[in-house]
Amino acid sequence: MNRKANQCLHSTLAATEAEIEVFTGMLIVMGITKMPRYRMYWANQTRFDAVANCMSRNRFETLLRFLHFNDDDKVIMDRNYPMYDRFYKVRPLLENIRKTCLEETPGELQSVDEHIIPYKGRCKMNIHLHYNPKRPCKWGLKLFARCGKNGFVHDFWLCDRMAPKVENPVGFFGMNVVMKTSRPPADSIECTKRRGRGSIDFRRTNDNKLCVVKWFDNREVILSSTYKCVDPVEPVRRWDKMQRQFIDVPSPAIVREYNQFMGGVDLTESITSAENGTDEYFLGNPRVTD
Repeated sequence: MNRKANQCLHSTLAATEAEIEVFTGMLIVMGITKMPRYRMYWANQTRFDAVANCMSRNRFETLLRFLHFNDDDKVIMDRNYPMYDRFYKVRPLLENIRKTCLEETPGELQSVDEHIIPYKGRCKMNIHLHYNPKRPCKWGLKLFARCGKNGFVHDFWLCDRMAPKVENPVGFFGMNVVMKTSRPPADSIECTKRRGRGSIDFRRTNDNKLCVVKWFDNREVILSSTYKCVDPVEPVRRWDKMQRQFIDVPSPAIVREYNQFMGGVDLTESITSAENGTDEYFLGNPRVTD
């Protein structure tokens, strides 16, 4: 903040570390107790003392105006440059949050899935907004998260439509295309459908270190694992539209294991949607800290 104010106004902002902590706390409280306009927290009719008593409105607006997380003088605008970063303005914030997430000891059961930060507004990152008509929040910023079964995010990567930088590359730099062979190792989907709901087919390697299972529920499900396979097969309750009642459907162990622990990212989404942040206060970097 002080550097940005000096660059724009040629004068110091004199913002201290304690003041920045108060400013951050005010944003968090605003995200919990929402009002249509942030000035309403200081208005006489709608005054909210938990915010208004911490800082004057003019000081809050000044800090908000010069809120920056990186030095604009060092930004690289050439997209063909190897060090070009689409999220340069918020990169220090993202890396600090990610570093804190990585410090937490992960559990044995992890899930990796895409996570959408709901947002549809004007910002310089609009080219990174993703649209999915099948989701409750159709527009937003997409990231991939690795979460525990309790919903804690241990690692994440914000999608910038560029290949992520990995610490230990394995040497594959091209795109691979996987196509069905003329004689697939497992039964075709038509054969699985004919056998009915709950049909199971699987293949494993000779050393039993990898198992691929195909299970037909309402549709075909294919899973692969290095420690789970078919056995034990147990019944699960499913609704049958034809019989209009619940029926027991055979389910392999790998499917039950997946369904039990795959919802870590979904749990994170439900928590962040319930406790969403203050979009307008981050000036084009909405809800990143959620």
